[in-house]
Amino acid sequence: MKVKCKYNKINQISDKAIQAEIRSYIHGICDDSEIGLEVGKIYDVYGISCMNNVPKYFICQYPDDLYPIADHVAFFEVIQPDIPHNWQFSYQSNQDYYIVPKEWAQTKNFYENLLNSAPKEQAIFLKIKEQHKSK
Repeated sequence: MKVKCKYNKINQISDKAIQAEIRSYIHGICDDSEIGLEVGKIYDVYGISCMNNVPKYFICQYPDDLYPIADHVAFFEVIQPDIPHNWQFSYQSNQDYYIVPKEWAQTKNFYENLLNSAPKEQAIFLKIKEQHKSK
């Protein structure tokens, strides 16, 4: 799955409700400040999350990133909608779920461990990144 960045500032999104939603989890960034995405750049999607009913794509902003970050779907347009065959649905609670690679879905606290540089999760994610490169 691939997405193309169409906005990199909160105030570029026309829907005021979505702007408020994004402001609720991005703190310290002004509406007219860039959030680190590059308009026009194509990003590989490493997973999809919906936390507190807020849909996000897991992407790496830079090729050497050791973990993906979750950015609101409103910043992107989908250009390759195919979901990899090895992704699974992972239900966390009544408002949190993920559609992510199988290894991620089946490992408890995978993302949190990845953010904390856990070797097992880092190795799994680097393998996932390599698989994306070949597509």
